[in-house]
Amino acid sequence: MVRHYTVSTNNPVGTAKMAPEGDKTAEVDPQLQVYGVNGLRVVDASIMPTLIAANTNAPVIMIAEKAADMIKATWRNDKPSRFYDCMTAGIAKILY
Repeated sequence: MVRHYTVSTNNPVGTAKMAPEGDKTAEVDPQLQVYGVNGLRVVDASIMPTLIAANTNAPVIMIAEKAADMIKATWRNDKPSRFYDCMTAGIAKILY
């Protein structure tokens, strides 16, 4: 019965490593885009390398705000992303 009624109080972080493309253990680039998957970004606590000593709510809100700015910049052509490059080449398909 104890197994069914217990939960973890930990906040999972560090499950999707963010690093430059040369790092073979990275899943996410500095623009929060998943390597090898066009149009997918990771915008949560999993990109944080280690668990912080406080609640993760405020840092995740900051990550989300920064991600929103990066996404808007991509669509405004301020800073092209890998997804934008594929779209202009006619490779990517947007699935709804």
